[in-house]
Amino acid sequence: MGRKAWQYASSVPAEKLSKVTNPNVPTRVLLNDYRNAVQRQYEYDPAGELTRTLDQLRGEIRYEYEANGQLHGRETGKLMTSEEFRYDPAANRLNFGTSQFDKVKDNRLRNWQNNEYRYDPWGNLIEKRSGQRQVQYFKYDCENRLVASETMVQGRLHSKGRYQYDSLGRRVGKSAEQDGQVQGKRFLWQGLRMLQELTPERDSLYLYEPGSYAPLARVDRTEGEAQQLYYYHTDQIGTPLEMTNAEGRIVWQATYKAWGSIETLPVAEVEQNLRFQGQYFDGETGLHYNTFRYHDPEIGRFITQDPIGLDGGFNLYKYAPNPLGWLDPLGWVTYNTMESIAGFQKHHIIPQQLAGHEAIKLAGLNIHDVSNVIYLPTQPENHPTRTIHRGSHPQYTASVEAKLDAIHEHGHSNGWSKAEYDRAVRATIVNERKGLRTGQTMLNKKFNQRGCMWLEFIFCKYRMIILKATGSKASPRMARIRLNSRKDRN
Repeated sequence: MGRKAWQYASSVPAEKLSKVTNPNVPTRVLLNDYRNAVQRQYEYDPAGELTRTLDQLRGEIRYEYEANGQLHGRETGKLMTSEEFRYDPAANRLNFGTSQFDKVKDNRLRNWQNNEYRYDPWGNLIEKRSGQRQVQYFKYDCENRLVASETMVQGRLHSKGRYQYDSLGRRVGKSAEQDGQVQGKRFLWQGLRMLQELTPERDSLYLYEPGSYAPLARVDRTEGEAQQLYYYHTDQIGTPLEMTNAEGRIVWQATYKAWGSIETLPVAEVEQNLRFQGQYFDGETGLHYNTFRYHDPEIGRFITQDPIGLDGGFNLYKYAPNPLGWLDPLGWVTYNTMESIAGFQKHHIIPQQLAGHEAIKLAGLNIHDVSNVIYLPTQPENHPTRTIHRGSHPQYTASVEAKLDAIHEHGHSNGWSKAEYDRAVRATIVNERKGLRTGQTMLNKKFNQRGCMWLEFIFCKYRMIILKATGSKASPRMARIRLNSRKDRN
């Protein structure tokens, strides 16, 4: 549960190293050998969000976030490759130049930059137009699974694909035609992880980190030739950045845009289609197959609605709050589908008991949304900084309930919209997550006093921000809370 702070790969094949460290301890690249191409350093803010990477192959990249944890920008130092994003209250992408109060009806994005999108009555994307030059068509079966695609460029067929699934919904085969070349592929699975990829020319076996979808290595076998072994070098969330052969030479290297599309591909001696954990790139469409759905990296969202419905969150197309610290390898992650991790407990930041609170209902928050869940250690030795989770935590629940009461009271008095309630509730989640990640918020009885004082102070800071933003004046009750918080801190 620690975060990768630096990474180093020696030119000697046996010496491949990555290290997970405490994110609150400053880290430096300890090894600086010109022969070692793979060296990376990661820096995080107090909320645990990635803010900066230093990469020997890619240079420096900085990231900025909105108050609710959504990615606001990716700064590369170059105008053409830097990115900036705006969202409506439901986390749908907005074009710049539109009003901050604009919203996407039914969460079905219809325009983004020079792209236009069209959906069927079930919410499946059936047409994507890119300017005047290219149009893509998509067809689905009765279970809303993509079964066919066509891409037309300047009125001519450029590529098409056909896709087959087994009874569990896993893709087991595809046939793709691109620029007149036809290729068929079959896929074998181990549970919900792709284990093997079979083509007439080559068989590829994939090896992953234990309990993860992050790839470690690939073994290729071609008839009449010796098998080839390749090693993956991934980023902080397990996305492949490089692949090296058995001699340590880079044979594949990519730089990604924020939401997973390839920005540059300087080395491509071998085909490599893995992307975010659980994703497989389809060249004929540009989409990423994501086990139970397809992800469009150009707009950072799925092309069909979540098959588990509102259990996956209020926006059925959303991938994650941001792609730098969140994963959805199955395309349907919520509290109920998140994997269990030995030594850790899944914890609702806003407790389940408060799902019926008026502030939660007015914000439209699904209490099981992954943005409201955090893994907490059950023993101190399981994580160096996070709050320990040991049984029930009534004082913590009461403290969070008081914050929701204040949000509801203030919102009711000022005629808040759903979007304003949503921003306030999600800002509370962000602050609580920060306290749980750093260990400043305590859950259990012997830590209640310290934990509640800290939570009260954080909330008062947050309320002051809200009052300033809305132009409202603090009530006497709020003034007393702020005064008490100052006294407590002294």
